[in-house]
Amino acid sequence: MSDSILLVQRELNQAVVISDPSNIVLEAVETETIVSSAGQQGVQGGQGTQGTQGIQGVQGVQGIQGVPGTTDIILYAYTAGDNLSGHRIVMLDSTGVLVYADNTVAASSLRVLGMTIGSSTLGTLVNVQKFGELVDPSWNWSVNLPIYLGLNGLLTQVPPSNPAKFSLIVGFAISATSIFINTQPPIGLI
Repeated sequence: MSDSILLVQRELNQAVVISDPSNIVLEAVETETIVSSAGQQGVQGGQGTQGTQGIQGVQGVQGIQGVPGTTDIILYAYTAGDNLSGHRIVMLDSTGVLVYADNTVAASSLRVLGMTIGSSTLGTLVNVQKFGELVDPSWNWSVNLPIYLGLNGLLTQVPPSNPAKFSLIVGFAISATSIFINTQPPIGLI
């Protein structure tokens, strides 16, 4: 038995002796160690030597489960081009920084990115939510009515009129204190 290999399987806690290892193909066997008959310890999982096939290592302990998330919130970080307040609609300006979108400025209509999640100062990063639910206890929305972009990135449920250049629905109220951000295509106003 000088050419035998001893495999110790951790899960089954059993030993298996293979007398002719040259005719064996090892496949994803979880092992603790490989020990030759001469008593030399082999590599623990994953790496074979001199033509022998490696063996997959032992799986580690499962970590602590994280906080449950949601798949319907999309956040991006951009540099603020001005001091920005939270819960305002923003766009990228021609230099690539965030500024408030405004329904009286036609150039805003196709550049809206989403809503700021928090406030920021000039030159710092600010998170922008493009889609999904957002809650603020200070809001008092009329449920199921659309929410529009207003002046200077403000939200409103009043449909825009003159001097607005376009109408842009950025979401809708799902409760008095929560909205669902889902920006629709802009509609030009005459």
